[in-house]
Amino acid sequence: MIIYQATIDFHSSLEEVDTLLALAEADDSETRYKVLLKSALILLAGKFEAFAEDIAEEYLFSLNELKPLAKEVPLPIKIHHTLKAIKLADKFRHKDRIQDGEKIFTEIAMLWSSDLHAPKLNVDCCFSYGSHGEDELRKLFWNVGIENVFEYVVLEKNQDSLLDTVENDLDKVKIDFKGTFNSITNIRNNIIHQDATPNLTIPQIKDYRYLMQNFSTVLEAKLQNTIQVISEACNSTST
Repeated sequence: MIIYQATIDFHSSLEEVDTLLALAEADDSETRYKVLLKSALILLAGKFEAFAEDIAEEYLFSLNELKPLAKEVPLPIKIHHTLKAIKLADKFRHKDRIQDGEKIFTEIAMLWSSDLHAPKLNVDCCFSYGSHGEDELRKLFWNVGIENVFEYVVLEKNQDSLLDTVENDLDKVKIDFKGTFNSITNIRNNIIHQDATPNLTIPQIKDYRYLMQNFSTVLEAKLQNTIQVISEACNSTST
């Protein structure tokens, strides 16, 4: 099973957020308390965005390693790869570069021919510069074949506890990760762009921190399963 370094690094980096929260908890200055909590939230949001980009890139790498047939490549990846390749081909109109353009269109044809192996897949695994929030996170994972990451990753909890991912339990309720993620993003943007000082609390940021950690764990498991399914399809085709 593929272990994604992005998840390991993200979980390790959360110790920095914990350090800021511990400092805030031990500080009797209201000003420093607020500064530390604002810093913790901004750091948490940044760490999560870096994780999302890193794991998307690792997932794409693991997919390329399979060298799948074109028919096994998720449609969103085909579309994004093709559009990106066409933009690149526009640079090769000059007669001295025409063979480079031919190579690009040959690879596009391979990607849309179901019985051929797909070329090396090339899609964007990063957020648009300066953009954050629900739409950007969904777009990032759509580029690597996950049509709606908020439906792909389902988090649940007990009605009387913080987080749990056990399935088929009548006491479980679905966690609105999308709403929480938007809330974190909005608070972060207000701090950075409007110099706001929101009324944050340590328990609130701890909840955000554990929710994002839980999301990353479930996302990794889902991506591992998706790669396994594609790998089995590759093996069955080759036999």
